[in-house]
Amino acid sequence: MARFRLAGRMLLRTLELQNWRNFRKAKVEFQPRTFIVGPNASGKSNLLDALRFLRDIAAEDGGLQRAVKRRGGFGAIRTLFAHGRDSSVQLFLTAEVEQEEWTYALGLQKDDEDRVAVQLELLQRGDRLLIERDATGESVESRRQTRLQQALESPAKEPFLRGLRSIRYAHLAPELLRTTRLHGDVDLEDYGSRFLERVFLTPKAERTHRLKIVNQALKGLLPYFDKLDVKRGNLGGYHLELKVKHWRSQAAAQDESSLSDGTLRVIALLWEILDGTGPLLLEEPELSLHSAAVAKLPSLFSLANERGRQIIVSTHAFSMFREVGFAAEELVLIRAATAKSAKASDVVMASKVKVIVDHLKHQLPLEPVLEAQTSPPSPEKLLAVGA
Repeated sequence: MARFRLAGRMLLRTLELQNWRNFRKAKVEFQPRTFIVGPNASGKSNLLDALRFLRDIAAEDGGLQRAVKRRGGFGAIRTLFAHGRDSSVQLFLTAEVEQEEWTYALGLQKDDEDRVAVQLELLQRGDRLLIERDATGESVESRRQTRLQQALESPAKEPFLRGLRSIRYAHLAPELLRTTRLHGDVDLEDYGSRFLERVFLTPKAERTHRLKIVNQALKGLLPYFDKLDVKRGNLGGYHLELKVKHWRSQAAAQDESSLSDGTLRVIALLWEILDGTGPLLLEEPELSLHSAAVAKLPSLFSLANERGRQIIVSTHAFSMFREVGFAAEELVLIRAATAKSAKASDVVMASKVKVIVDHLKHQLPLEPVLEAQTSPPSPEKLLAVGA
């Protein structure tokens, strides 16, 4: 697939992981739209979380210690297949920001006080080395921070820091989408908290423009749909107002409390795609949606690419691959470890899987072949509950 360039925005190119959660070693190559597929508990979410982890390190209210703590400590991010006190976790990211190539590497291990410590760190902008750090000889306190966190002191690092901060993760939970505010918790915001507030506080002209696009999309999905808007409540807070047509002359109005989970999720999904310019990480966007709508999501993501946004999706909804028009480079397969093999999960680019390449060559839908490639080992054992 041809390389893509979008001025002034972060474009994720490759991610390499060592001893990260499910993965002893993994390498992923990203395209404008990338689909990560695999069975449950194979590591799809953990792969996306590595990108989210780097974003959290760069966040204004973040940093290394807070990012690790949110994930349950160093032991929770280090794979179970890496034993020993000296074993390390390593992340290696290449990206493009402002049409320049950037490389960032970070190695982590436990220190003598059982807290996470930097082992190594590297940041390169084109041919210019901005950070080159072997931290093993530094003081305990020095090793508890990344140099990336200090990027405000160096304008040369600032574009990469802004790029990481622009990464958006969305795993939309209807119960959180219905809340107006939940203490501003960043983790919960990733799952839908403060969605209504974000919509309402968008500058009016931009909010009107986005709602116009969302309204056009909803007319093809929802029966009797008339119009969607967002309002401030009489007692404070923010609310959706969705009007539906019926036999009366005035359309009936519903707010988020009476909308179905599927309706609410598709509204939030459309808004997430329109809200921002950095890479968007979508976790199972197919949840609660009809399979006919799920089959159209890849085309929706392509339209987002044309608007200048990279989309990376985790899914095991194979109806997403019912239509043709994919490239092998867009597909990442995760094959889960098994108890018998005692191995970590494997990451395989679909461009190296012959049966997938052959299906694409002959313009055949990928739905059946991807389902077969990522099927759990013994799904029939679910029937044991009735034994």
